[in-house]
Amino acid sequence: MKTKVTGHSMYPFLIEGRDIAHLEEVDITPTEPLKPESEPKAGVDATPKSALNQRFRPGDVLLYRRDTGILVLHRVVKVTSEGYYMLGDSQQKSQIEGPIRPEQIKGILTARERDGKILYTTNPLYRLSAFIWRILLPLRRPLQKVAFFFRHCLSDRHPPDA
Repeated sequence: MKTKVTGHSMYPFLIEGRDIAHLEEVDITPTEPLKPESEPKAGVDATPKSALNQRFRPGDVLLYRRDTGILVLHRVVKVTSEGYYMLGDSQQKSQIEGPIRPEQIKGILTARERDGKILYTTNPLYRLSAFIWRILLPLRRPLQKVAFFFRHCLSDRHPPDA
């Protein structure tokens, strides 16, 4: 399924009015609660026991329905036994939303289309840039201010008169 991006919460990875989000529909029917990952014991398989815990991981972009009925496309920042914690790429840590229950999840982002070019979320460049953006969470606000300043300065420049 494809949908035109609306809103600014996923900037800079998804830009309103320009990008198209490619989504894969998911149907999660919880059979057991999420289990937090625990420290593996020596000689024991470190794979989490819950299939839901493996289904989505931090960095994945999910489409979910809030309890108010609104559909939202945000990135997973944390998984716990209560559910998934989500945050838009342009949002601050104080805006983390969750826990999102597995049954609220409706889809996962598989690609972004911009200017007719498709960038899949499995692309190593996409994954690296998304990872770096996630670890820069504490610096996002200052980085956005610097970017805004330079964008504003550059847009004020006028070509010299001929």
